[in-house]
Amino acid sequence: MTKTLIEVKPEMTWFQTNGYELETKDKTGTGEVWKNVKTGEWIIVSRTNTWTTIFFPSTGEFRQFPVSWETKGYEWTKYGVDQAIRAAFTQFPQWGTTFQVAEIWEAGKDGWAVTWQKAGETFTAFLTKNAVTTGDLAWIADQFAKSPVYA
Repeated sequence: MTKTLIEVKPEMTWFQTNGYELETKDKTGTGEVWKNVKTGEWIIVSRTNTWTTIFFPSTGEFRQFPVSWETKGYEWTKYGVDQAIRAAFTQFPQWGTTFQVAEIWEAGKDGWAVTWQKAGETFTAFLTKNAVTTGDLAWIADQFAKSPVYA
């Protein structure tokens, strides 16, 4: 059974607004466990000076948001990269294409390699952490529009 991913935001009020109540908080104030009052599903939140990390025990999924996250930015996960690319193509439809999202995370490079196709050929675009988390859609779209790198 595939579980549907929920939209989650790192804001403090998001959890209460969406039917979660705080179960427990660690002594340092950086870790929280939230429980959905209807489904019983837990979400574990860890806050640091630079990132908010959200873990879903029911799916084993992690999502990561920069502290400077704003509504225009995207979380630093495969899911967030997918959302950023889709948003970029919404704003720049002339560069729309089919793509396989973020199949390879390049450790040490703070980026995702994204395989995509155009006119039957396969290419790879490299998206940086900064572009995804700040929502730089023009830069993201440009990675697909410029001369491609062959996969």
